[in-house]
Amino acid sequence: MRQHTKKYYIRKLDDIFSKYIRLKYARGGICECYTCGKRNKWQNMQCGHFFSRRYYATRWDENNVRVQCISCNVFHEGEKIIFTQKLFKEIGAEKMQLLGIKKNNIMNMGIFELKTLITLYENKMKIK
Repeated sequence: MRQHTKKYYIRKLDDIFSKYIRLKYARGGICECYTCGKRNKWQNMQCGHFFSRRYYATRWDENNVRVQCISCNVFHEGEKIIFTQKLFKEIGAEKMQLLGIKKNNIMNMGIFELKTLITLYENKMKIK
């Protein structure tokens, strides 16, 4: 039996988490971009991050992500000003501050922890 690498599980978790977020915010299979309001099928949208994915401590934090269209997420670099204003209104100053603190925590997740999060988000999708 082939053993997968940590990099494999990070990619798998990214895929599962992104799918979960897009489905979480979809209504009738349609999502609305958090920053511009464009509507599209959940499969054509992306999981936009307030704090970049490079911060592993907040990479898979549901408070740190919202659905975005490819234009806002990629071509307009996340529309950070709009994203910040909306997220502040939605989750409040305290949670925003906690995200800011959390992002700087050093996360050294192993394969076991990654597999556990994969299972968590797979199970959350089944409940939806």
